[in-house]
Amino acid sequence: VLATKPYAAGDQVFISYGDRSNDQLLQYYGFVEADNSQDVYEFANVPRAVADACAKCSVTAPGLDDFAKNYAGPTLLYQTGFDPAFVTQMGNVCGGEAAARSVLCQMLRNELAQFATSFEADEAALADLGSASRDSPKALALQLRLEKKRLLSSQIASLAR
Repeated sequence: VLATKPYAAGDQVFISYGDRSNDQLLQYYGFVEADNSQDVYEFANVPRAVADACAKCSVTAPGLDDFAKNYAGPTLLYQTGFDPAFVTQMGNVCGGEAAARSVLCQMLRNELAQFATSFEADEAALADLGSASRDSPKALALQLRLEKKRLLSSQIASLAR
């Protein structure tokens, strides 16, 4: 461990794990942080997710074909929302900001619907494990899933405003 200043015997020392998502914290350090400001949700196939959301919202997206052909790579949803450039791009794809917000909300709802369990069921399962099992693999998986659901839900609320 490297320190930025000298410490005397008996001083309390804190460790910083840095700016890491819950995926990274779990993978490298074995814990999940509730309400982690650095957490992200990764969308692997954004053109497909956007097309599905457009269909559910009955939004005609004039730029969707070009978007699907030219879009590369995953898209991250942060605690602060999608990257503003991505939101602007979605406005171009969907024919305006209001339609884009509607499509993005639906995309997040679709993602939430893919989880096999509800938020309440996950919380109940975690509570049933008890505090003694908080670091068990099952508890950590439940904690991670709950945090991902919280992130999606908070951004749905934010976009719906």
